[in-house]
Amino acid sequence: PEGPGYWCYGTGRFVLMLAAFESAFGTTFGLFETPGFAQTADFIDAMTGPSGKFWNFSDGAAGRSECVCDGWLARKTGRRGILAFDNRAFREQYAQRTNPKFKPKAGEFLPFRMLWADFSPVSDAAAPLDYASEGGNPVVVMRSSLDENAAYMGLKGGKSCCNHGH
Repeated sequence: PEGPGYWCYGTGRFVLMLAAFESAFGTTFGLFETPGFAQTADFIDAMTGPSGKFWNFSDGAAGRSECVCDGWLARKTGRRGILAFDNRAFREQYAQRTNPKFKPKAGEFLPFRMLWADFSPVSDAAAPLDYASEGGNPVVVMRSSLDENAAYMGLKGGKSCCNHGH
C-alpha cells in the first residue's frame, strides 16, 4: 500500500537478507518460496512508466535508482525481462556523470547492484501491459505497449486514511 518507493526499500532489504542466507547457509529457509514473492517484480515493473520513472503514488520515489534487487530476482527466477527497466534506469543515471553538476546518488546499495548487474541485451521486458492489485490500497495500471512512446495510465483506489493515501 505504500507505493513503489517503499517497495524498493522493503523488498530490497528482504532480498539482501535472502542473498546473505543463501551465501552463508546455501538456502533461503523457504522465504523465497513465500506465495507471490517470485512474482513481486511484476509490481515494480508495472509501476515503471514509459519514461522510466515511477508512477509516483503513496509517497513513492521518482525512479528505480535505489532499487537493489532486480538483478538478484532476475537470476533467482530465471526471468531476465525483469532487468529491462532497471538496466535502462541504471544506464541513464550513470550517463549523466559527464555533466559537471551531476552528483551521483549511488546510495549504499551500489555494490550489490554492481554484483548482481547483467547488462547483456534484454529483448523481452517483463512488465505486464495490464496490472491490478487487490487489498486495502488497490492499484490498476494499463499501457498500450512496453516501449518509450506507450500510452500509460494508473488508477489508485482505497481509503484516504491508508498510509500516504492522500
